[in-house]
Amino acid sequence: MHLRRALLLMALVLGVAAVVEALVPVPRQRSAAPPSRPVVTPAPTDTGGTTRTVGFRYPPAAQPPVRRLPVGTHAILVVSSTETGQASLEGLGQVQAVEPGTPARFDLLMSGAGRYAVAFQPEAARAVRLGSLVVSGSGRRP
Repeated sequence: MHLRRALLLMALVLGVAAVVEALVPVPRQRSAAPPSRPVVTPAPTDTGGTTRTVGFRYPPAAQPPVRRLPVGTHAILVVSSTETGQASLEGLGQVQAVEPGTPARFDLLMSGAGRYAVAFQPEAARAVRLGSLVVSGSGRRP
């Protein structure tokens, strides 16, 4: 008795679903749609500033280099290494992976004066300071 009721209920649900599907219209693809206009973005204008590329290497020199940049400089900082590890810019919160042949590249806009340490941590070793990046306002030391 219970089995008959369950089968009847199942048949009723399937029948209602078939009727609903038959009544609901099928969405059609619009083939005659007008072509959309491409969005044109203006090319960035040069504000007169230049991009400077600054490089650091691991293993570092005996005396870690100090690279100086004026405030407002767009800088690409490149850290290359003969070992796998992580390069970091302390004070800027930037970290990137480095592999032999694949340097870390930091795209920076130096908007404030300061001294930032550039460090490299090889796998399974302690971090080594590769040098410093000094950003100053008007040629003075920060």
